[in-house]
Amino acid sequence: MDNTSIVLTRLNPDPEEPIPDVATEQEVSEENVDKSNDKKREAIHAYNDAKYEEAVNAYTEAISLNPISALLYAKRGQAYLQLSKPNACIRDCTVALKINPDSAAAYKFRGRAYRLLGKWEEAARDLRNACKIDFDEQADEWLKEVTPNVKRFEGCQF
Repeated sequence: MDNTSIVLTRLNPDPEEPIPDVATEQEVSEENVDKSNDKKREAIHAYNDAKYEEAVNAYTEAISLNPISALLYAKRGQAYLQLSKPNACIRDCTVALKINPDSAAAYKFRGRAYRLLGKWEEAARDLRNACKIDFDEQADEWLKEVTPNVKRFEGCQF
């Protein structure tokens, strides 16, 4: 297993910030949902073109129009992963899980972010949850990567 990304992330981590509170009961107008969907499509195209900063910006605009969409937070978290910003990913995916506790995507990307930070138990827990909710081959592969590390550190007292 290649731990280079873990080392680089630890040397230059993105800042840990508080997780924002989201009012999940708020109403979003149909017009804002439509505008948000347009921004989401823009973000998807940017992501697919490996323009991850643009994707984050478009997802941010989409979220401002529809702040109760768990998928938007999870997908922005995915883009943050590509930018080596695991703490930002964890924040977004945690918000997504507050909105929708059954978001497999949020568990998957947050699990990957925890893996990049070397937080093996958290990574394994989230990746297991992702696979339980909606089996995904990539999440399963990531889970196989972190499991030996969890077992290696079980019982260790730090």
